[in-house]
Amino acid sequence: MLLITAAYGLLVAFFLRPRASEKMCLEALARAIVLTHLTMGAFVAGSTELLSATDNLAFGPLLAAWSTLVLVSFALAWRQVTWRSLRVLSKRLLRSTKTPWSTTLVTIVVLILVFTLATALLYPPNTWDSMSYHMARVAHWEANRSIDFYPTSINRQNIQMPLAEFAILHLQILSDSDRYANLVQWTSFLALIALGLLVGAELGFDDRQQRLSAVIVATLPMATLQASSTQNDLVVASFVMAFAWLLLCLRRSFRPRTLLLTGCALGLALLTKGTAYLYCAAIGPTLAFPVLWQQRGDARRLLARSVALGGVVVLALAMNLGHLSRNHQLDGNLLGGESAQYRNQDSSAKALIANIVRNSAAHLATPSARVNGYSDRAVRAILGDSVSDPRTTWRGSQFGIRFTRHESRAGNLLHILLLLPAFVALPLLVRRQRRSAMACYALGTVLAGVGFCWVLKWQPWGSRLQLPLFGMLAPLLAALLASRPGRASPSELDRWRGAAWWRLATGAIVLLMIAYSTVFVFANESRSLLSRDWLSQARTERVFTLRRDLLPIYRQVIAHARQANAREVGLYFRYDDWEYPLWRLARTACDAEDGKNARSAPDHDCHIRFRHVGVRNASRRLGRNEPLPPFVLASRPLRTWRHASRYSLVFAAGGFALHHRAAADSGPPSEPDSGPVSGVVQ
Repeated sequence: MLLITAAYGLLVAFFLRPRASEKMCLEALARAIVLTHLTMGAFVAGSTELLSATDNLAFGPLLAAWSTLVLVSFALAWRQVTWRSLRVLSKRLLRSTKTPWSTTLVTIVVLILVFTLATALLYPPNTWDSMSYHMARVAHWEANRSIDFYPTSINRQNIQMPLAEFAILHLQILSDSDRYANLVQWTSFLALIALGLLVGAELGFDDRQQRLSAVIVATLPMATLQASSTQNDLVVASFVMAFAWLLLCLRRSFRPRTLLLTGCALGLALLTKGTAYLYCAAIGPTLAFPVLWQQRGDARRLLARSVALGGVVVLALAMNLGHLSRNHQLDGNLLGGESAQYRNQDSSAKALIANIVRNSAAHLATPSARVNGYSDRAVRAILGDSVSDPRTTWRGSQFGIRFTRHESRAGNLLHILLLLPAFVALPLLVRRQRRSAMACYALGTVLAGVGFCWVLKWQPWGSRLQLPLFGMLAPLLAALLASRPGRASPSELDRWRGAAWWRLATGAIVLLMIAYSTVFVFANESRSLLSRDWLSQARTERVFTLRRDLLPIYRQVIAHARQANAREVGLYFRYDDWEYPLWRLARTACDAEDGKNARSAPDHDCHIRFRHVGVRNASRRLGRNEPLPPFVLASRPLRTWRHASRYSLVFAAGGFALHHRAAADSGPPSEPDSGPVSGVVQ
């Protein structure tokens, strides 16, 4: 971790502008953070693919890769920055926040970052999706020393975009634990806050608006909840917003370096989550238009810029080539064969309006059940039968407005309430301040939201998928709340905004947003700082916060396997079962035994591996004719597996059953040999 922290710090120092003026130094720091975020993302993606190609995803090769990055970063920073320039920049940074308003906003952001960091370090990964596939795929990659696909009943472990998990994999291998896994999302939260300030600067905002934009991002309930998790919504939001920021930068500086960074941001966004394709498809053309419009009178330069922007897309797709090819070779679909289940089956205008209403209404949940009931009935009255149309609704789900402090379903109440007045006032702001870039930026954000609602079915956890949209909208909300009269002749709008009561009202709104966000910072349902579980419970127990019933069952599984000296357990699982806690418990038990046997048996190996058996999806073809495992843990009836007769029941509890193979029965391979699927996949 010291190595990774050193690489991060040296890159920030390299990207800093030591001679930045007092007015620009906060912007310079934010820019350095974002560029470091992009560089680290590109390094993780590239090094993971390269090391996996030779089955070298292990401690030694990763240590060498990160050491090389540290040395290169040190050489670059040594030439770029001196201690004197850093001291000067630090003093200017402190002086830039000398006003009470600026000091308050910066302090609030720092405190939110500190408390979310504490939560991320005190709690292990325990989100549902992390237990079933985010962290489980990391455990498989670590055991296989490769990111190649493998047989699994939880097909998301293979097909979903993997960048966030690549970063977790590096942390897990280098630290030999999952203690730092949540930091991937937290550093993305830091980058997203910095991007709120940078986008405001590119849109021509003053200091007050820029800092307010960063605060609006920092107080997003969904962002504060996700900052201590191992999901990937903050990661993709940071790269999507970085893509938008760099496109805005191209208007001012159309240089190869900026183009390279733009392609890198787009590629990293696409490699993190499939929703980035929808968002970037809307943001890209709308923000590229003013870049091309600048050269409308010069056909030669216009063509050159068009080709360069096409190169950005080519670079982004090249960065995704490895994972897309593995998906295609598995089942003939670049985004995975299960992507169809997310798409709307009704593309009519009525279905689009219904999805817009439902996705917006999901953020209106308040702590009052009565108010939520009124809102729910109002939406049902407006939409009628469309409220839970199976053609536009995730299977088995029913629409409802319910307040929660969970990172999968929490809404952004105050932010959604401000959007309507923001978009009503936006045309007046654009016309008064002549900000065409703001108009294109707002249009791209709106089209991204419309595309999301048009393509994807409504899902109960859709609010977290919309996190990139709310990050993008933060600068527009800041423009509404902190706008000032322009240089033009005073108008009715200017006088209204300049009134003292407006200043007081906007200040009260900002304070309300800050106060509301503290509920989610301190009282996260999965990782609460107020509950003091981080003091009273062992770290392993905190993994099971959402499924405490599984802890005794999984402990029995590990105990039986270790008692029989088994090195492998088969998993006959369903699509969404918790797999990672088994790896976690097995690692904990092994570490405890290693401590006892370190002197007597230095080469003692007590690790238990888990692999899926009886797989029914396309990944079953990737089996390697391995012998039947000595134990099989089943969450579905084992009789549906063709080798069930070779096993006897050990125990059953809570919907799970552990089965043991007869000692004398070595048995045939657990899966038939289907032949090689492809060299890349295997």
